[in-house]
Amino acid sequence: MKTRELGRTGIAVSEIGFGTEHLPPDAGVIGEIVETAIEGDATFLDVLQIDPAGDGAYVWDGLGPLIREHREKLVLACHWGIGYLYDLDSCKRTFPEALGHVGNDFIDVAMMTMVGEPGRTGSWLDASLRELESYKSQGQIGCIAASVHDVNLATELAKGGTIDALMLAINMTQFDDERLPELYHACNEGGIGLIAMKPYSAGLLLRVDGKPTSITPAQCLDYVLGQPVSTVVPGVRNADELRAALAFYGTPEAKRDHHKALPTLYRSLAGHCVHCRRCMPCSKGIPITSVIAIVNWAREGVQDWLRSMYKALPVKPSACDGCDDCGDCMEACAFDVDVVGVMRQAVELFE
Repeated sequence: MKTRELGRTGIAVSEIGFGTEHLPPDAGVIGEIVETAIEGDATFLDVLQIDPAGDGAYVWDGLGPLIREHREKLVLACHWGIGYLYDLDSCKRTFPEALGHVGNDFIDVAMMTMVGEPGRTGSWLDASLRELESYKSQGQIGCIAASVHDVNLATELAKGGTIDALMLAINMTQFDDERLPELYHACNEGGIGLIAMKPYSAGLLLRVDGKPTSITPAQCLDYVLGQPVSTVVPGVRNADELRAALAFYGTPEAKRDHHKALPTLYRSLAGHCVHCRRCMPCSKGIPITSVIAIVNWAREGVQDWLRSMYKALPVKPSACDGCDDCGDCMEACAFDVDVVGVMRQAVELFE
């Protein structure tokens, strides 16, 4: 496995790592994933679950002993806050608990989660940075990072000089995104390491509406590793998915060439949101991609946690007047998503 430096942190990371968001509650499966990673030198591990005693217990019960066993080989990222659990009291409680589970009281990368989302800006961000700077000064973390879902905000953070690394979705759906060169330049100038998440665009590049596309994991990784990133971290559900990523190195260059997939990209993903956020900002302040995600999740049923997320939206989709008002979001979407239609669907589901 090749390694790259994480910006100017001095931390060497494997080109391909893996994330834990989709790990099943099965210690045997988790063990096989870690064994596969160690054998393939995929040593960058991003642990999203921050509560070893709560909802993340099944991950830490299966993963914790393996982290401790292989700690010297791993570059470990652990999150400060998660989608539904990010208030400062929770972060202050769970982060030291995670530190206590890794075996050497040291986390290489402390990752502030979903920076820029409602509640994770301003005072929360400032206070979180102060807390993590304290951990860093005490030698308990190696560097401070932020996971971000918006390219423009990522660029601002890269220019701001307050963080060491950024985690951002980087994949083929962005091949013509004119915002990325500025981000890459800012990261290069500031020595900010880039961690690429969602290399398969949450699986959309590989499967659409339950059917496989013609795009391969190797082509997806070929695109991402061709960008100025330090590492790419696909979220895996089992060892076979990790093996499919690691097979990149054994794939002939001609077969992994991502350029061959680009001509059919828009046609394959037409009508599907890839969460690139080119439709934002909304003139009414609606967080469009958050609404689309909530509606997609609601296909499995409208559950209480979805109602809570919807209630927390700063502006509800009912503020949308459709294309008669502006239609900017529809015009900006490269994948022909019926954005206005989804806003109306959200109102029907939740209001």
